[in-house]
Amino acid sequence: MAALADALERDDLRAVFGRLDRESREALYGIAEAAREQAAIVRADYPPAERDRELERLEADVAPDGVELFARRCPLDCRQALRRSLGAIVERRERGEQVEVRTATGGRLRWRKDEKGRYRLLWRTEALKAERDRAFQALRDVQRAAELHRRRRQLERAAPPKPAGP
Repeated sequence: MAALADALERDDLRAVFGRLDRESREALYGIAEAAREQAAIVRADYPPAERDRELERLEADVAPDGVELFARRCPLDCRQALRRSLGAIVERRERGEQVEVRTATGGRLRWRKDEKGRYRLLWRTEALKAERDRAFQALRDVQRAAELHRRRRQLERAAPPKPAGP
């Protein structure tokens, strides 16, 4: 908790991100990766009318990496709320590999030990994992739609010219 408090105090996004549990970090990286891939496919293969609409839909999640996406998902007010939730532990409940603590400041935080025995913050883990799964399903959908757009263009190019007027 001290390392997270220090990272939040310095507003060091990379360090805060590093204190999240592995599954949250991987999900954020996955969401950003799927969005980047979708955007690249849309730019290359979608017709202009659909391209703009799809790129607008993807805009919030297109990020260079999970750290940048985390920064967008947890702006300053989110990080300040996390900072306020930290404090001396007044109650601790272990549930398998997870620990839920209540702090003197009234915060409730869930932690999980990593492979090295260090506690990492569970931050929207389940929601992020579900979102990552949806993002990769959307990527598959975009890939299929792009293939249809490419085939349609090929057919249009290969079609004989229509006779002019009557």
